[in-house]
Amino acid sequence: MLAFLCLATTVIFSEGLPSAAKAGAARAVVLIWLLLGISLAEWGIAFLTSGKRHCAGTVALGPRRAYQDLSMLTEESRMGTVSEVWPNGMPSIGQTARRSRMVTARDIELFTEISGDRNPLHYDEEAAARTRFGGIVVQGGITSAILNAVVAEDLPGPGTVFLQVNWSFKAPVRPGDTITGEVKVSKVREDKPITELETRVLLADGTTVLDGSAVCYTMPLART
Repeated sequence: MLAFLCLATTVIFSEGLPSAAKAGAARAVVLIWLLLGISLAEWGIAFLTSGKRHCAGTVALGPRRAYQDLSMLTEESRMGTVSEVWPNGMPSIGQTARRSRMVTARDIELFTEISGDRNPLHYDEEAAARTRFGGIVVQGGITSAILNAVVAEDLPGPGTVFLQVNWSFKAPVRPGDTITGEVKVSKVREDKPITELETRVLLADGTTVLDGSAVCYTMPLART
């Protein structure tokens, strides 16, 4: 193309050639420069928008691929860090979530129905009063269950299950207490939907009744 430009330029400035030939050569030169300008602009946009990860691919695949990559990046900016592993967005280290509920005597009965746990500490007022607890306490599963709700509903969110937990029960919970479950992201894997969390459960007065950590796996559910 450069050789053609040189030849056309020579024709334009040659003496003795018909004016029509010179005019045709001039139009050809203008057209070629216009095409070159458009091509350079497209490659420039492709290079700037594709980012470091896609630079080599842009050179090989051309501007169309770069425009597709730009569309993907725009979608990622809107939704957060999205990938096949984290289709609904990857949690961030330091991100937190919490929820609260009041515990009732009915919770004790429901837990007994699903677990078979009929420990007198949960039902026998007199027996429980003679222990260091000084009265009825709820099953530990009721206390920790609020963390199931936090990870499944809030963070990391729907599709999440526990892979491993390491919990220490610090104080009793009684019917009528309001408990708050809290989680904080301490580690996230990019290659697998696995999150490590700091976890705790508190009473309304700030007393920690459960403390520890958990490892979660989030099934990549489609958005509804």
